Amino acid sequence: MKLTMKTLPEFQKGISLNDLPKTFRDAVVVTKQLGLHYLWIDALCIIQDSLNDTDWIQEASSMGDVYANSHITIAATTSPNSEGGLLHKRSPLSVWPCRLTATWKCFQAGELVISTPDWADETDLEPLASRSWAFQEWLLSKRLLHFGKDQVRWQCFCLAASEIYHDGGSGDGGGLDAYGIPTKGIIVRLVQDPRRAADLWFQIREDYSQKELTNATDRLPALTGIARMVYRILNSPEDDYLAGIWKPHLLQELLWQRGHHTATSTGTDSSYIAPSWSWPCLKAPFLRYQAGGNAKDVEWLVHIVKAKVYTIGDAFGPAISGSLIVQCSLSSITATLHHGDQSTPRQDHHRWTIEAINGLAVSYNCNLSLDDPATSHPNPPPRTFLFMSIRVGFGHNPDQNTIAGLLLQQTGHCRGQYRRIGLLNIFGGRQQPALLSSLRQGAAPSETCYLETESRADRIIEIV
Repeated sequence: MKLTMKTLPEFQKGISLNDLPKTFRDAVVVTKQLGLHYLWIDALCIIQDSLNDTDWIQEASSMGDVYANSHITIAATTSPNSEGGLLHKRSPLSVWPCRLTATWKCFQAGELVISTPDWADETDLEPLASRSWAFQEWLLSKRLLHFGKDQVRWQCFCLAASEIYHDGGSGDGGGLDAYGIPTKGIIVRLVQDPRRAADLWFQIREDYSQKELTNATDRLPALTGIARMVYRILNSPEDDYLAGIWKPHLLQELLWQRGHHTATSTGTDSSYIAPSWSWPCLKAPFLRYQAGGNAKDVEWLVHIVKAKVYTIGDAFGPAISGSLIVQCSLSSITATLHHGDQSTPRQDHHRWTIEAINGLAVSYNCNLSLDDPATSHPNPPPRTFLFMSIRVGFGHNPDQNTIAGLLLQQTGHCRGQYRRIGLLNIFGGRQQPALLSSLRQGAAPSETCYLETESRADRIIEIV
């Protein structure tokens, strides 16, 4: 059951409780038992087929506020759909402490209580906990009631409890619990120390990217509420938000890579999601770049000239297009892929070796992660990539030196325009000075590879 332009007049007259799906019907019962008078259900409160999705776009942009300002959120945690329900028949013994009296040698005799997991079966959480929309809803809600198969679980900013563990515990690490659910402590930490917002945002978006979506185009909208929360805490300009990336940390946030356990793109939807330099375009789990060296030992090789994402509505709306104008050095990298264990799709089982930079023969080990692994074929010949070096990291010893940047490909639409196709991290070691010199110099410029030239090596390009 859902609200559409056709059902709107009928729904406005009223909906019989018996006509509601079981999950909705149970939610009405729970709401009444809590002494509350109003219940918001997205499928019944947002027109699902409005012209150009106007109602959905408007309501989705404020959905975070709905959950953040609700008295309580009811989660049908084990329900795979609207017919799964909240209230199930169960044995009362499943939440009753099992006490034993036993005696062992060299062990103090007495009454023991058998330890019971906080949630009897992790799979009970899978249907709802794997959804991207639920990730945002659970994180932003002040109070949560999780209806599981065997018990009810409670979450708020101060306590995580259940029918088995009434007193719960306040040991909230401010991250994710054992089931990948964002804990309430992460909000507290953001409010208490806004300086940590960038690190916590990295954590949030990385875990969020592992969740599932029915529609790939919801990848940014399902994160809008959390993004708005971070925006308010940071008190930053609205245009600092660039399709899942924050402008003050733009260079650092460009360095992401595809998740190791993902072999192919999820879904076949070719609709535009985000610019190629922003992680939501991947439509798959991603990892942030784990840099080597201390912050004081970092040098940035790219200058951001302009960054802009065009959206429907405000900066947090669905992205239409995006452009990143940078001044940089572009180099030609020739690398060979050496396949490892073929029984797993993990990219880290494939090793790349750089054989040439700007036409000069070299030999460097590297981590090369392609955004679309399907572009790698068994036993391929050496491949040549265009490399934009971004970050130089100097470790505690020369063996820890690294240079990281993006692999680019010309779009063919206009000169000097590129799209991102991967991430490259080169282990420079003791040869770092010579390597860095070559990358700074860049490849010989051509008429089609730049927008306008500042010098022989530094160029202005656009990444879309």
